[in-house]
Amino acid sequence: HAPVEMGECLMCHSAHGSPNQGLLLQAPESAMCGDCHDMSMTEMRVKHGPIGGGTCTGCHDPHQSDQSMLLKSEKPGLCMQCHTKASLEGGMANQHYPFEDDCANCHTTHSSEQDHLLNDKMPDLCFMCHDMQQFTDTTKVIHKVVNDEKGCSNCHSPHASNQGMLLAKEGKALCMDCHSEAIETEERTLANIGESLKEGNFIHGVIEMDGCTTCHAPHSSEYPVLLNGTFPSSTYTEALAENFDLCFTCHDAELMTSETTDYATNFRNGDQNMHFLHINGKKGRNCNLCHDMHGSPNEHLIADRVMFGNWNMPVGFKVLENGGSCLTGCHAEKQYIR
Repeated sequence: HAPVEMGECLMCHSAHGSPNQGLLLQAPESAMCGDCHDMSMTEMRVKHGPIGGGTCTGCHDPHQSDQSMLLKSEKPGLCMQCHTKASLEGGMANQHYPFEDDCANCHTTHSSEQDHLLNDKMPDLCFMCHDMQQFTDTTKVIHKVVNDEKGCSNCHSPHASNQGMLLAKEGKALCMDCHSEAIETEERTLANIGESLKEGNFIHGVIEMDGCTTCHAPHSSEYPVLLNGTFPSSTYTEALAENFDLCFTCHDAELMTSETTDYATNFRNGDQNMHFLHINGKKGRNCNLCHDMHGSPNEHLIADRVMFGNWNMPVGFKVLENGGSCLTGCHAEKQYIR
């Protein structure tokens, strides 16, 4: 420290007596540091704890150090001496490089206008390194949490995680943190997906195996509700395979296009394809008029009730030994026998 190097101990200490610990000339310490150092960097809205307490020596050695800025020890170890939660994250399997390297990559050390002493607001801070803004600026549908106050940290740990991609939890469990209740948006009400996935229900296989991102993009998409491909948003649509691209990445398109089949679907009366019966032509029915695409108490993901206009219509599905029956608001009870 320059006063020490020059032998000017009396710049900071009284030679005879002082009401302050260490015979310091002023208290708190920061008041004395301000005699030489520009303290404007400490005056923003959110202050680092030691700054708020006026104790610069919480981080800096007032006499000498082997570290630059007279730090008491090397970073990020210095920060971990107080930030014990972050210290524990240092033992996790996947480490965010800026966290491993130096906390100051993302946080200011004295004060900031942002919560948690961030260098910039979220998600702009993340976009300084992660080239995600091109997607969120140009795609039609943005996951709302990307641009809210917490930004990327809604889903990703900014420090470390035992999950891939620094996710805060395993993928499906992470999504259910929000999607286990109905969510009101400006355009619509998003269904309570947790209710569809509750224990005892039949769950869509891709959710069980791969989670939500098989069908939904987690950040942004060209398709409604962040889908990864084309799927109708209306009750009726023209029965073209390309209108159901998302479904036909897994399912055989012939379940919709073949009038008769003995293999493409189990929803058939003999070899009469009952999917074709319901979906064909200019006014084909959407899959969600019968199925809950996430999970259902019924086999084949048949929903108990579906919205038909403003009517919450009962489906009345029953499983038979070699087929099934339904009693909807559309028709009398009908059976299909394979």
